[in-house]
Order: sequence, then structure tokens, then C-alpha cells
Amino acid sequence: MNSPIHNIFVIFKDILTVIFCSILLVVMLELGARFFYNEYDTAGCYQEHNVLGYIPKANCQRKAKGFEGKGYTHHFNEYGYISKHPCTEKRLGTLRIVGLGDSFTEGAMVNDDETYLSILENVLQRSISRKLEIFNLGVSGYDLDQYMQRTPEALRLKPDILIVGILPNDFFMDLSLEAINKQQEAIKYLGAGKAMEAKNDFLKNQSFLERLRAYVQRSCFFSFLLHYAYLNPNIYTAIYLRRGIDLGYLSTTFSPFWKNQMINVEKLIGEIDNSAKAKGADLCVVYIPQRVQAALLSVAYDKKVISPFILGDKLKEICQRLNIF
Repeated sequence: MNSPIHNIFVIFKDILTVIFCSILLVVMLELGARFFYNEYDTAGCYQEHNVLGYIPKANCQRKAKGFEGKGYTHHFNEYGYISKHPCTEKRLGTLRIVGLGDSFTEGAMVNDDETYLSILENVLQRSISRKLEIFNLGVSGYDLDQYMQRTPEALRLKPDILIVGILPNDFFMDLSLEAINKQQEAIKYLGAGKAMEAKNDFLKNQSFLERLRAYVQRSCFFSFLLHYAYLNPNIYTAIYLRRGIDLGYLSTTFSPFWKNQMINVEKLIGEIDNSAKAKGADLCVVYIPQRVQAALLSVAYDKKVISPFILGDKLKEICQRLNIF
């Protein structure tokens, strides 16, 4: 008969074996995912910038594969923009449009000719007699504050219309002018790379389990799982709905935080609009709903409490107050 101490030792050994095998399994899955599945690569064609944190490299081509499984290619011209037109002086009679935004504007997971700006150019050119030029200045990972900071560069192209593509993700960062100024100081003194890493570092004040979950979510294997999750609307809509309820951005009644956040959004959009008007350009704000928001329309939820398009509705009210179309 084994002694109690021996039994405890056996149990402890079994627990360590299970933990070791679990870690080994996770590592093998991660290595397998990295070998067979290419993540969406944002680093290959980006370089540090002392104001914006990072910008696309000039004359760079990036081939990547998104978590929905489709491969795509981006071509950045001599100024780091996506456009089939040269960045020359605008000719008389030419209608020029410049777009600002994040990965949805840049064209995450689609080719250059499949972005909404490229589609707009093709459709609009067939309906007007003027020559049309559209320049895509969207950059993956940018926020609304970076759209504002890149506006002067966009206006140097002398556009007739400046398009700013906004989606729900743009509302989640701290958009107060104080936070933006602190970020600029961080970029100035720490360097762009460390400052942008600090901007996106949410792990400092979190528990071990929260940090572990965040690291798992950043893994390649997790991105691989997302591919299959996005094939099933019942999975990703449930996740989005739960997250929206927890963070409060799907609530029909905004919390004080979200009310203040929308005030900051209005200030930033107002700054972009003022800059555009000063250069003779009209501002067009495009709200880009995510596919999951549309999917929510077919899911049962309390419409008195939850609104999938509340952020878009609030943005529309802001644009109406600012006389922006």
C-alpha cells in the first residue's frame, strides 16, 4: 500500500504532466499555424514615422493572407499611397479624391482594385465626363487621431473631396486631445516604435489570466481559428454582441464615457473639416459598418436596449451638426 506522501507525489506528477503536454500542444499548434498559414502582415511595408508612428514604405509591394483565408497584394507608389495615378500636379478639370482611414480603407484582405475607393473610382468614372483620380492613404491600424494628423499630407494632393472612412474600431481608443498630445510626446521622446507599442499595450495593469488571454489572442493559431469562426455567423455575432454589451458601445443609452467619447469624435472630425475647407476641399465622412453588425439584424436581441448601428447613428448626427455630407 502506497503512503499518502507517495500518492500526493503521483498526483502532483500527473498534474505537471498534463500542464507540460498542454503547453507542448499549444506550441506545436502555433508552429503549425505559422508554417501552414500566413497571418495578415502589416510590418513588411511599414516604416517608423516621428508623428504618425508608422507609414507605408514608398515603392513597396506586400503579399499577405488574411484570417478569412484569401491572399491579396498591395502596391504602394513612390509616396507610399495606393493609386494607379502618379502624384503629380493636378491638371485643370481633373476631379481628385483622397481617402483616409485604417485597414478597411487601405484594403485589408482584398487586392488594390477591390478596395471601396477603387470600386468608387470605377463606378464614378463611368458616370462623369471629367478625368477622375483617387488616392488611397488608408493605413492599417490607424485611429481617428491619426486621420487628423495625416490630413495636411492628404491635402497637399489638392483634392476636391477628402474622404474619411470610419468604422466602430475607431471609437475604442482614447480620443481626447490630452491623450493625443501625450502620444505625440511619447513618439518624440521614446521613438515611434516604442510609443506605438505603448499605445497598444493593454497588459500592464491586468491579471495573469487576462495577460495570458491577450497573448493567446495575438497568436497565429488564434488567427487561424478566427478564419473558421468567421465562416459561421452564429459564432462571431455572439462574440461581438457580448463584447458590445460589456463595453457599452451597442447600448441605445450611452454611458457618460461614451457621451464624452462622441464629443471627442466631433472635435476631431471638426478639425479635419476645417483643414479641408481651408484648402478648398469638401469632406465626406463614410461610416463603414462591419459585417457582424449586419449579421446582428438576424439575431434575436432586445431592441430597446441594444442597437447594432448606434455608433453610426451618432456619427450621422455629428456630421449633420457640422454640415458634412
